[in-house]
Amino acid sequence: MGTRKEMKKRARSTVLHHYGILLAVCLLAAFFGTEFADSLDFVNLSTKSKTKTHEKILIDNTIESQGNELLHVVKEVLKGNLEQGEQEAKIIKKNAVESSKESGNKVLGRSRGHLAEIVNGVTSGSIFVKIVRVFYQIGLSKDAIIGIVVIAVMIIIVGFWFLIKNTYKAVARRIFLECRTYEKVTPQRFLFFIKARKWINVCVNMLMEYIFYFLWSLTIVGAVIKRYSYYMVPYIVAENPDIHWRDCINLSRKMMNGHKFECFVYELTFLWWDILGIVTLGLTDLFYANAYKTAFFSEYYTKIRSLAIENNIENVSMFNDVYLFEKADTDLLKEKYADVIKIREEVEIEPQYKGLRGFIEKNFGITLHNRPDEERFQTEKERELAVIAAEAAVEGKTYPDRLSPNMIAQKKERPLKIHYLRRYSVASLIFMFFAFSFLGWTWEVSIHLFKRGIFINRGVLHGPWLPIYGSGGILILVLLYRLRKWPILEFLATIFICGVVEYFTSYYLELTKGMRWWDYSGYFLNLNGRICAEGLFVFGVGGMAIVYIVAPIIDNLFRRVNFKITVIICIVLLTLFVSDQIYSRKYPNSGKGIAKKVNNSVQLNVKS
Repeated sequence: MGTRKEMKKRARSTVLHHYGILLAVCLLAAFFGTEFADSLDFVNLSTKSKTKTHEKILIDNTIESQGNELLHVVKEVLKGNLEQGEQEAKIIKKNAVESSKESGNKVLGRSRGHLAEIVNGVTSGSIFVKIVRVFYQIGLSKDAIIGIVVIAVMIIIVGFWFLIKNTYKAVARRIFLECRTYEKVTPQRFLFFIKARKWINVCVNMLMEYIFYFLWSLTIVGAVIKRYSYYMVPYIVAENPDIHWRDCINLSRKMMNGHKFECFVYELTFLWWDILGIVTLGLTDLFYANAYKTAFFSEYYTKIRSLAIENNIENVSMFNDVYLFEKADTDLLKEKYADVIKIREEVEIEPQYKGLRGFIEKNFGITLHNRPDEERFQTEKERELAVIAAEAAVEGKTYPDRLSPNMIAQKKERPLKIHYLRRYSVASLIFMFFAFSFLGWTWEVSIHLFKRGIFINRGVLHGPWLPIYGSGGILILVLLYRLRKWPILEFLATIFICGVVEYFTSYYLELTKGMRWWDYSGYFLNLNGRICAEGLFVFGVGGMAIVYIVAPIIDNLFRRVNFKITVIICIVLLTLFVSDQIYSRKYPNSGKGIAKKVNNSVQLNVKS
């Protein structure tokens, strides 16, 4: 079962091999205030520094002033002075917009864009005013509205504490226990209790442990003794989220009989780490000691659990997750994941082409034309995707959900009707470039038609296309080909690529033509008016739609057309496009609502 020295050695090894995710676990615990809150002392100290610059003092005073003004708006509205509150909210909003213009910090623009509207609405209190106005319109009294606001605030606070803050300790222990046994633990394991459909039961267990300990802590002796009596509750819940709260607390008490003082001594062995944490204002705790301590007591739980099983204490059957502490036999894994193994064995290895062609096909998903074996390749890729989630479990590298005693929704992995892992032919990519360019042009024209009621031919060129949309779409399909299996990475990379393309396209057009075709100055979180957070988020969502929906549909339709006809279509489109480029180089599309000239000192806004 191991001595203290051996447990500490295994704990250090666990932290070393899983440092990234365990650091994230502890950071979230400190952020939520569940545990390790003192680890953020260095942050608090920096915000309370007495050596503030004049600029920082002004910023702090501004923030404090805005907070007081917002509170005053809320008070006026709750008193029933709705019109007064609305007027004050408008003044706060106007001052914030003007302040953002005068501060010189163009990144935090507050004058334009939907994101700026949301920020202004929250900071000025105008959103609160609108909500209360709706309450008045449906006939609610002032007292009823105050009651609703108070109840809503209480629900949010209590709900967060019950569902997240007080429960997160068990979530963290589950991840630590998996890390001590398995080589690979992904961020998806934060959702284990949700997958097991036991999140609420875990919340109840942790709530009852909190209530019992709070009542005992009203006595001096109880505060000390019951701390160690209930020490194993989050570990027990982490192992068995289906357990009843009464059984969980009793099991922890019986486990810790004869081990309370031992646990206290083990905590004392980390005293030097605690002192170092105080000296470094929590930095050593934040980046190492918190994870190290938790990993050690995860080892300690494993030891006490083994002793409890050996002594056959009451309710020992509650320790039911064997494979949280030891890896399953290979034959058992093969039996439980037989369907996955069968699919994996049937999936043929992707053909390894040599030379430049093989490099392009493997890394960018581009083929010269739709060869007969492309359909088979696509099918194999779809089947391959079906086993990705279970592959590590089959190899014994991750916790095998199919062997969990908890009722986790376990649908057999099977090939899904998806088509986004395909490779695209050159002709198909050319056609999609024009399709995306046309869709982008349609989008821009529609926005101006809706806002201003007039047709404006957007873009540098004269034809119905905006190449920046086509280029962005193709770059996402090609450069991010190998990320399609991981949608989150695909989304983040899409935002990055779209940001780079939009920023440098704007810079190039301004440098070569002396005009801007768009400007995000005044938008919240913008960079030199060339890109903004709001636009990049839209591009990210659009990019995901292109990769997983639009491009596969267009490619399916394109594949049905005779190859010779597709070549003719591409040649015609390219000829028209090149002609437009040549003509627009000398006579670019410009005018009111399209583009405006800029000089060295002035940058004009032309895109909304």
